[in-house]
Amino acid sequence: MACAASKDAWYSWVSPWLLGESENPEHLIPFGNPDMHRVVVGHNISYDRSRIAEEYSLEGTKSRFLDTMALHVAVKGISSHQRPAWKKHRKTKEKEEERRAEAIEAVENLLQDSEVLDSEGIDETKKEELRKLRSEMEESLPLLRADEVDIDEASSKRWEDLTSANSLADVAKLHCDIDVDKGIRDDFLILSREAILDNIQDYLSYCGNDVYVTHAVFSRVLPEFLRACPSPVSFAGILTMGSSFLTVNESWEKYIENAEKAYRDLEANVKWRLVQLAHEAKELMADDKWKGDVWLEQLDWTPKIAKESRGIAREQVCRLIVPFQSTNHDIQPGS
Repeated sequence: MACAASKDAWYSWVSPWLLGESENPEHLIPFGNPDMHRVVVGHNISYDRSRIAEEYSLEGTKSRFLDTMALHVAVKGISSHQRPAWKKHRKTKEKEEERRAEAIEAVENLLQDSEVLDSEGIDETKKEELRKLRSEMEESLPLLRADEVDIDEASSKRWEDLTSANSLADVAKLHCDIDVDKGIRDDFLILSREAILDNIQDYLSYCGNDVYVTHAVFSRVLPEFLRACPSPVSFAGILTMGSSFLTVNESWEKYIENAEKAYRDLEANVKWRLVQLAHEAKELMADDKWKGDVWLEQLDWTPKIAKESRGIAREQVCRLIVPFQSTNHDIQPGS
């Protein structure tokens, strides 16, 4: 199934297979006249485009595709090296929010429980201390309930708060502060056709909500992209790259095989060259020639001392290691 929206109407499409009108589960989505100029906006739009019937026409179409994920990456995306740090920061913030919610609940429960102050057998001094404690909790409660805006302002200088991963849920949270629940999507992997059909309105609503969220993201990231990349060439490039296609024929599988072999050969040559460079660098340690090299002097040349092994003395370990010539490409200078 699929949903789309224009400035005039909402549209939905359901596979004939899901409706029981066809036994073939493979159907493409018809978008209409291929000669009509249209811009199709989506998140990770190549996934949607591969399921549009007209895109497999040899004559091509007048449709152009705009990817909100690509726009996000251009203005607030992260690299693969930054992703682990971003995930760790997000988990830390989630735990802080959980502790904050637990603290609010605990304080509210204590404030609602007034039986202690009215109980018999508690002296006035103790009651006064309890009243003072209750007053302090009442004063702190508004601070605990403060909007997350204050928290965001305090951490606004951290780069992790200014970017996100590329999924629609993460991008929507960053740009629009919209929480997206994608749990219902798993039903398509585990439920039968009949079960999906029985609750088709819920799943169409899920698809429609994705369209709404994508439009909200698009409304925010497009102006940011145009400010960051004001040249019309940049925007034209986005449309062109999102609408390209690769022609293939019967030799495609052979091309993939040859390309993979060429990649593996080049990778092996690079690794072997790295091993040679490591051995050459190791020879420079004896007379400290590495100190005159602008690249090698950046490395750590501290000699590695073999650790004592269980049942083998250090002298024996050294005698065993010295004659060894490693061919591992991860050789370090001085090892």
